Amino acid sequence: ITQFDHVISNPPYIKSQHIPHLQPEVSRYEDPVALDGGEDGLNMITQILKVSHKFLKPLGYVWLESDLDHDIKALVELNSHWYLQYLEHLPDFTGRKRFHKLQYIVNTERK
Repeated sequence: ITQFDHVISNPPYIKSQHIPHLQPEVSRYEDPVALDGGEDGLNMITQILKVSHKFLKPLGYVWLESDLDHDIKALVELNSHWYLQYLEHLPDFTGRKRFHKLQYIVNTERK
């Protein structure tokens, strides 16, 4: 498996029930598959975080975007077997903290 210094993702993170109510400029031009994150909006985010340690070099980073109500820090803390440390929450261009920076904590038992 190829290992990377960084994994960067803007995954689908909108809750399924919110998709029909999106602004027209979003719903007209974006593929729903690229937006729909499942019932809680975390389907793809969870999958990315769950396997990221397999694709990161030691001390590599995961950068991702999520919805404002997603508590990515708590998700990572509840899943220590993902070998990730939550580092910081960063704002988008409007000042809303939607970007997350995490780091792979070296796992000597990489699976």
